[in-house]
Amino acid sequence: MAKVEPDLRAQLGRVFGAETEEVALTHSTSEGISIVAWSLNWQPGDEVIISNIEHPANVVPWYVLRDRYGIVIREIDLSSGTHLLDEVRARLSARTRMVSISHVSRNNGRAVRTDESAELGRVLRDRGIRYHLDGAQGPGCVITDFRALGCDCYSTCGHKWLLGPKGTGALFVRREVLDDVQLSWAGSHSHATMDYEGNYTLLPSAARYEFGTRALADFAGFGRAVAWMEQIGLERVEDRIQSLVDHAIEAVDATNGLAMTSPRTRPDRSGVFVLKLPEGCDATALYNDLRDNAGILASPVRQPRDFRLSIHFFNTRDEIDAAIAAISERCT
Repeated sequence: MAKVEPDLRAQLGRVFGAETEEVALTHSTSEGISIVAWSLNWQPGDEVIISNIEHPANVVPWYVLRDRYGIVIREIDLSSGTHLLDEVRARLSARTRMVSISHVSRNNGRAVRTDESAELGRVLRDRGIRYHLDGAQGPGCVITDFRALGCDCYSTCGHKWLLGPKGTGALFVRREVLDDVQLSWAGSHSHATMDYEGNYTLLPSAARYEFGTRALADFAGFGRAVAWMEQIGLERVEDRIQSLVDHAIEAVDATNGLAMTSPRTRPDRSGVFVLKLPEGCDATALYNDLRDNAGILASPVRQPRDFRLSIHFFNTRDEIDAAIAAISERCT
């Protein structure tokens, strides 16, 4: 049991482009986001930049900080076809303290390209602004290299595209900013040394963000899932996903009444495949109908007429055809 956590940190670092010392084990993407969000000493009027395609996990923490400390939330438009660098630059100010956006959006499937993320990271570092990526939909869906992405912090989970257990996740923090990403939660296991006279030192690695009783059995399952995905081949997985997305695009284009919200071309697209439903088709009602009557699991997202299919490597072209036909039958 003592080997589970150190082995998993080393494994995640090796597979996803980080040093072992840059990996903390969490229990969800949301936990990692909150660690990063609360790591600054926010002052009234300080600003955070997020986007219009975020999961609530990367929205609600900023609402809370706004209400408690008076920070200002700036939103950029990351709809398909917008330019990330231009959007961020247009919102930057002398009060910007952090940029926190999705690596892959659950709302429109847009993937932040590695090269544009690296360029954004350079721009933000030059201005002393923290850069965080919400990677819940990243690893296992698109090729993910923490160092190449150029962000300071990257939060992810094991139970989505990596097919691991719920209650598992990781937070990657660049070694150079470990002392700047301050702790707001600490406890047993966060420290390297301590006494009962008020003295302590933190662990020198990102493991300092871990504390308390740990879900070791789940972490062991997380490691097993990543090893299985690596054995299959993460590039092979991505190529298979993209091949299926090609097929899904062709199927949508051949169906009257349906359109696409997701980007159509690589590397901006991902396995998060979002359709635009016709006027009058209720996404939530469609979701319930497909689940209950067709055995098809999909999801409404932020925009009322957007509807998400998550296309992974184990899906088939026949399944995609059946899902799009079922949607068309109910909506067009």
